[in-house]
Amino acid sequence: MARSHLVVGLGFGILGLAIGALFVHWFGDRPVKPFAADDSPVTVRGGSMRARSKTAWQPTNTAGSSPATFCTNANAPILHIVVDDPKNPESTTSVTANWEVQVDGRDPTGKSLSGRGIDLKPVASCLSSTTNPVALTVLPDPNGTSDFYPPNSGIDEDGTNSERFEDETPDNPSPGARGCAGPSGKFNGDEDVCESPYQVIVIPDTTKPAQFTKILCTNGECTVHFSKH
Repeated sequence: MARSHLVVGLGFGILGLAIGALFVHWFGDRPVKPFAADDSPVTVRGGSMRARSKTAWQPTNTAGSSPATFCTNANAPILHIVVDDPKNPESTTSVTANWEVQVDGRDPTGKSLSGRGIDLKPVASCLSSTTNPVALTVLPDPNGTSDFYPPNSGIDEDGTNSERFEDETPDNPSPGARGCAGPSGKFNGDEDVCESPYQVIVIPDTTKPAQFTKILCTNGECTVHFSKH
């Protein structure tokens, strides 16, 4: 009888190890998401940096103004921000009602940040967006070469409302360095390089700006989810 108990115990032990190995094979060491991805009211994805929303991005300035600014409804407070990079463990940050997310683009070499990109944060109200509205803008750009591609607001291939970041920094003729605009006509840059994310900065509470999480984006392929759970 003791022998049969031992055999059964070993059997369950082996089965448990097999299930554990299969779980690691499927999920690795990445934490389980605190939400379903399709529950995210706003998602930012790269390659080419796009902010997608389940409801329409509403322009908050006059048509034709540059740069364009937008807002959309989150419909509930954002509690967590999840950044997923294919080459690294998923990063989940708990946030307050004063959160901010900055997504930095790349310089023309693709090897460092450009100082241009997009910014998202909650606002008190925004046109008819009154249910936990989120504002979308480009980062401050003294050269005025950052914007969103027209038309505003577009419907993406997955059916979501999408705004794509645009970097039209021209070539620098003095040192002969290429910019971001192009490649077309007189421009020698590659906009796809500059418009992909270099890093994501999550500030949980803007009243404490020195406390933030920074995630580097391998090959410009980060995804940012905004969780209401």
